[in-house]
Amino acid sequence: MNSNLTAPFVEKYPDREAHREFLEREITRAVRRHFERQEPVQYELTTLKVQTYPNKSHVTGWDAFKVKISVNDLNRRVGGLPTLEIDVAAPEEMLDTSIATIDVGGHLAHAYTLERIAGEKLRAFLSTLPAYRAKV
Repeated sequence: MNSNLTAPFVEKYPDREAHREFLEREITRAVRRHFERQEPVQYELTTLKVQTYPNKSHVTGWDAFKVKISVNDLNRRVGGLPTLEIDVAAPEEMLDTSIATIDVGGHLAHAYTLERIAGEKLRAFLSTLPAYRAKV
């Protein structure tokens, strides 16, 4: 899963460590709140860590953060489920046609459009081909 910081967020919290602390605190709060509102409560957050990537100088900011989330399934009494990972990159300029505002449970979220997702997947696939690798 991928996400981006927004330009206003980076302006409000210019320090990289402040980004990490904010993301860890607020994502932890949001995940716990979501799980606790379920009826019955099915999942339990066991750990949530926001880590920085080692390379802090990547020009496009893809080295921003990795969020690792571990949960337990309380209904099935299953622990050790696979860890969910979310890459959170630095802000990037987007065309209006790349982002759509959608309603998610009464909250507005900005999401990539299907066209943007398809283009990104195609770009990622093409970048794995031998001709592209030889060129780079």
